[in-house]
Amino acid sequence: MTAQPKRLAAYQDEVVYELMVNFQDMFVRHLGIALETGELDEINYRRLMMDTCTAETVEEVFSFYEDKYKELKECFRKNMLNRILKGAEYIEMIGKDHPNYKRAMEKYDRLVESYREFERRESA
Repeated sequence: MTAQPKRLAAYQDEVVYELMVNFQDMFVRHLGIALETGELDEINYRRLMMDTCTAETVEEVFSFYEDKYKELKECFRKNMLNRILKGAEYIEMIGKDHPNYKRAMEKYDRLVESYREFERRESA
C-alpha cells in the first residue's frame, strides 16, 4: 500500500523538476533575446539570471516564473521610459534647426508609440 504513494510522490517530484527546467530554459532564452535587442541592460540581465527556482510544487513553479516575468516586463517598461527621456533630452539639445531633428523626432515618436502599445497590452 505504501508503494503507490511513494511512486506518486516520485512522479510529482519529476513533474515539478521538468516544469522548472522547461520554464528556466524558456526564461533564459527570453533574457538572452532581450539583452541582444537592447530591451534589457546587462545589470538586470545578470540580476534576473541569478535567481533560481526552489519550488516544490507545480503551483510554486508557476508562481516563481510569473513573478520573474513580471520583473522582466517592469525592466522593459523602465528601459522604454529611459530611452524616451534620453530622446527628448537629445531633441531639446539639438534644436529644431539641426539636420538630424526630423529623424530624431520620428524615432522619438516611434518610441512613444511602442511604449503606449506596451501599456495597452499590459492593461488589457
